[in-house]
Amino acid sequence: MTMLHMAVLVLSLVGFMALAMAMPKHNRHLLRSELSVFQKRSLRLLGWSLLVLALGLCLRQWGVGIGMVTWLGWLTIAGMVLAFCLPNGPDRKRVSRRKIRDHG
Repeated sequence: MTMLHMAVLVLSLVGFMALAMAMPKHNRHLLRSELSVFQKRSLRLLGWSLLVLALGLCLRQWGVGIGMVTWLGWLTIAGMVLAFCLPNGPDRKRVSRRKIRDHG
């Protein structure tokens, strides 16, 4: 059972990462290059496929009621992990509080 939870989390996290890399902003941030249209579409397809696969695992194991809730819970955790990791990339510049106060 624990391995299934970990599989759903990893599939969700990798799916979200693939979707993020297909976006121009995150693509430049993570890969420091532009992807071709084919590569972006492939990443989108991969990302959505992994999320659907994670949903399928949850539905197969727990049925529709509990499976959907479990999948949404792991999606939330994977999304939060990715949201907190993306802004802390190497090329992000920190804005000092003094600059924020001066402009605010």
